[in-house]
Amino acid sequence: MTLWLMDSRLFIIPPILSITIGLVLASLSLFRSQRNIENILFIVVCVWWSLLAPIFISHHLTKDMDLLLRIDRCIHFFYVFNPPINILFFHHILSINRRRLIAFAFAVSSLFALCTPFPIYFSGLYEFSWGYIARGEIMFQLFGCYCITSVTYCAALLIRRIRIESNSELRKKYYYMLLSFGTASILTALNLPATNGYNFYPPGNFVFIPLSILAYGVLRYQLMDIRSILHNCFYLNLKGREIYGIVKPGEEAETLLHEIDRGLCEIRDTDGTRVIQQNYIV
Repeated sequence: MTLWLMDSRLFIIPPILSITIGLVLASLSLFRSQRNIENILFIVVCVWWSLLAPIFISHHLTKDMDLLLRIDRCIHFFYVFNPPINILFFHHILSINRRRLIAFAFAVSSLFALCTPFPIYFSGLYEFSWGYIARGEIMFQLFGCYCITSVTYCAALLIRRIRIESNSELRKKYYYMLLSFGTASILTALNLPATNGYNFYPPGNFVFIPLSILAYGVLRYQLMDIRSILHNCFYLNLKGREIYGIVKPGEEAETLLHEIDRGLCEIRDTDGTRVIQQNYIV
């Protein structure tokens, strides 16, 4: 019995990781980036992608079935707006103007939201060794079809843009978006067997994986204009370390670093004050 309890508690780890990474990404975009529409939409997307995690966390904190069902229904009242939020986000980053489609998507999601408090959406809970999951009914199944349609649409937009985009940096941005969005969508869709009564741990709990991919792309390549320590550094293009390295390690590299240091310290603002106070050579 003790061993089973220890094993069952392990199932809470994936949703905790998912909500944590989602909120960290949203916080980075909120506090470490410009307040523009793209970054605001990115914050909303990060929150919505991890919105199901609190449901699965709550399933390990109480055995009150009525309370758990209310939590599921309450969160899904907001989660059903995931498709139009994704469409709006990808339309914006791809500079697509289809306002009628966005309005239609929000209208459809509003219809599903009105259904979430009733048994036609969730009628109860299944209980498995790894926890609980809501029993999906006809409106939930229709919502699943709606999600698949929106995912296909967004993925098609990204794939088409990747094929025709000549800017390598933008192409890299769209690639990371497609990889993370596609993986998150597939994992979430694989929750459906459990919601239909099959004893299959919901892969949607592992949405922290695509969120981690997205976090790497954001921090490593500054995909969303989020400033981090990675982007306040200069890297020498060293021979033997970089594929096309041109700077010789050793004395040449040291000399170049000190020249850059002196040059940066000499940069002055219009009032004569130094722009850069201190550099660190590592």
